[in-house]
Amino acid sequence: MAYIYTLTINETSRMFYFFISLLLSSSLLSSCAKDKAVVSGEPGKLVISVAGIMAQDDPNSSTFASGAASARGIALNAIDNKNVESVEVSDFTLDIVSSVKDLSEETSIITPSVIKSRTVSSSNGLRAAVTQMQTGTKYRIILVNTSNNKIESSEIATAGTLLEIDVYKGQDYKWFAYSYNTEDVIPAPDLANPTIVSKTNLPLLYASGIVNASTVGTTPISINFKHQLAQLQVEVDTRGLFGGIESLAAEFSGDCIMTGNFNILTGEFDQQMTVENVGNLKFEKLDSTSNRIQIAKCYTSAINLTSYKVQFTDLSIRLINDDVEVLTTKFPSAGLVEFGAFAGSSKGKILKGMLEMWKVFPLKTVLHVEGNSHFSYAASNPLRASGGFLQNPSNFGPKSNYLRIEGFQSETILAATNALKNRLANPANYPDIIIAGMFTGFATDDYNALAEYIRRGGVVFLMIENTNVYVDNFMKSIFGNTVSTANYDSGGAIYTMTNEDADVLNWRFGDVRGKTWGQDFSATLYVKDIPPGQVIEYSNTSRNYAPQTGMSMFRHKTKHLFFVGDTGFLSSELRNGQYPGYLLEPFATTTDGSDFPVPHTAYGNAAAFGSMDYPKAAATYQAYNSVIFGNIFALLVATSHYNGIDKS
Repeated sequence: MAYIYTLTINETSRMFYFFISLLLSSSLLSSCAKDKAVVSGEPGKLVISVAGIMAQDDPNSSTFASGAASARGIALNAIDNKNVESVEVSDFTLDIVSSVKDLSEETSIITPSVIKSRTVSSSNGLRAAVTQMQTGTKYRIILVNTSNNKIESSEIATAGTLLEIDVYKGQDYKWFAYSYNTEDVIPAPDLANPTIVSKTNLPLLYASGIVNASTVGTTPISINFKHQLAQLQVEVDTRGLFGGIESLAAEFSGDCIMTGNFNILTGEFDQQMTVENVGNLKFEKLDSTSNRIQIAKCYTSAINLTSYKVQFTDLSIRLINDDVEVLTTKFPSAGLVEFGAFAGSSKGKILKGMLEMWKVFPLKTVLHVEGNSHFSYAASNPLRASGGFLQNPSNFGPKSNYLRIEGFQSETILAATNALKNRLANPANYPDIIIAGMFTGFATDDYNALAEYIRRGGVVFLMIENTNVYVDNFMKSIFGNTVSTANYDSGGAIYTMTNEDADVLNWRFGDVRGKTWGQDFSATLYVKDIPPGQVIEYSNTSRNYAPQTGMSMFRHKTKHLFFVGDTGFLSSELRNGQYPGYLLEPFATTTDGSDFPVPHTAYGNAAAFGSMDYPKAAATYQAYNSVIFGNIFALLVATSHYNGIDKS
């Protein structure tokens, strides 16, 4: 029995090992067959596009340190993610403003991915808020086969154009993409050591992910880039002085500008950074038509800055009276300015430092000439929208963010015969500024007195809508005998502002270039045949009535006169807000206590047959009367200060 038992065990063992051998052989053959399918299987394609540029989602992103104080011991005021330090320097105020924003916010839009993607990306989000990458921007993408961790492809691609890469279906791939956000071709990196050196004049965008090549059809990858550097932005704003920048020179001080080696496969910088000396900053105009704001930008791989310093060596401005003033000699700390109190990571952020210069104008006397205070035609009544706007210190006050002035001393006279003549009889008592709604009550002597006031350098915001011999003679005294006037249009007429004169129309209460204003319930006065070169034209014919010739709004280039052909341009019987009608009272302000000027959003008569806007419906225009008034009046305040008036 034992012998038989032994034989049974041996036979069983042989059978067991035989089957094990068959199983192992089958497994090896199966494995070899599978490997062979990956290497030489059915070809597929990755189809690659750019979704856009996403904001950094780092919870430690840069903000401001709480309780921060400046180097001079002046407390910083953190408002709307800004730190503001105000320094009194000679006869002007210097605001040193530090702020933080995401690099992707500069032209942010909401856009879906071009196509749905199966990729798992470190910058994913199929319908996230992104900045659209400009069509034509170049980027490079590197593809790694995960089965052997070898780089299989390095391709240059263009935003707005689909890129196809041949792959094997069913295989996993890692992909890495980077861009300098320009249209320049990006050189291929060393694939044995795929690193790039960051630049100080260009951003660095990066994204990565893993994708499985579909066994059916093509496989899309939609790239959402993220910024890897911080941008240091230096801005100089002299609008508060009403002066254009004549010369400007500055450079970074210290080791805030760095470059580093960026590993494409890990998405990280080497720990060792190189301090760069970029020399004099390259300032550029924010608006090509104005030299009152200039900005310089530089990129750094130092993404944990708490502050940075800028040495200003030259800043001079030309005021509106043509005087040139050198400001750097008046700067504190010999022109060395520190921006900061930043905290957290600044990767993908703009750390902005702004020098905002202001003149706090002394108290100005304002003569309001109007026929009715109920509608505050000349902004005299603080219980109406135009008067409330003018008297609110958040708009016109010593600490205002719009125009800084100690205030106004107001006087009001009615539009009656000889009233203006009598008030202006003694030049020694001239007001600094006149806001005048010239109704039909004024006669020859009133207009002559106004013309003499203007000749002596007086500043006037003039509203006239009636045509008569007195008005014609007044205009001829300003422009010569070729000029004439005419009445056209009616209540709710709409006029388009030109795009010229950015320093006025784009400052300080809003950009009104190309915007519209509305007539208040009457005809509009047009001034015709003004000699070329004497005025800046702001508007001419209406949009919703028959086309006419002449100007309905202008500013004189040498005399301190602003004209609009509507006596009710500032009209509103409300304390603030928007009057419900669409043919009258176009002046509108906010109801939040600031009395800030805003457009009337439902204004204008229906466009008549033959007008440029026919058949546009009534109450479908926006009337920017209040914003236009704010911008113009700010200029008039500065003009009265810098140019003065002959009171002899």
